[in-house]
Amino acid sequence: MPVTCKFLTEAFSDAGFPLPDSGKIIKYDSGFETQKLYEILLANADKRLWIFGRKNRKLFSTENREFFNDLERRQKNGFDFKCLFLNPNATEFITHAQRGIGFAKKLDICIQEAKNILSTNNINFNTVCKFYSCERPEQIIVIDNVVLYTHINYAADDYPLPITKAPFYMIDIENTIGNKYLKKFKEVWDTADTLKLEAI
Repeated sequence: MPVTCKFLTEAFSDAGFPLPDSGKIIKYDSGFETQKLYEILLANADKRLWIFGRKNRKLFSTENREFFNDLERRQKNGFDFKCLFLNPNATEFITHAQRGIGFAKKLDICIQEAKNILSTNNINFNTVCKFYSCERPEQIIVIDNVVLYTHINYAADDYPLPITKAPFYMIDIENTIGNKYLKKFKEVWDTADTLKLEAI
């Protein structure tokens, strides 16, 4: 097991996650995109937390307010927080983002909630959040020097299957696969948009 991953596997173990399959790539059979996972990540991120999400509802939930209350101080000490939302103007991706109706409205609500939380804590939304308009084959989370990821799978009607409680993988960023996902996040971030939220 990579040394850089040990602190996180110990935190997951303490929180009741099942023991992972170990190796250079560590696999958990379930638990991705749960509130418990975000609690662990927010409590253990020391220098960086990058989220390649979609609505990011759980990240900005009331249970995580303590992290955002302290984020300005942490940023002054060099902490790097980045969060990617699906672009609400990317109609072709919004249409097939979720089975059922109302996804666009839910996305708007989540974006406004994130903006409110950040502005309340003196953080400019557009410096830490951007909007992507591309396919997302995986959900990627970078915490310090570790990458967590899960693959997005699709049903027969081309709608993505839920990833809450899905299996996920953990890998060091120096590993070829980990480095690929790190670069992927950077590429999407660098080409993502900032939006005038009043227009949303």
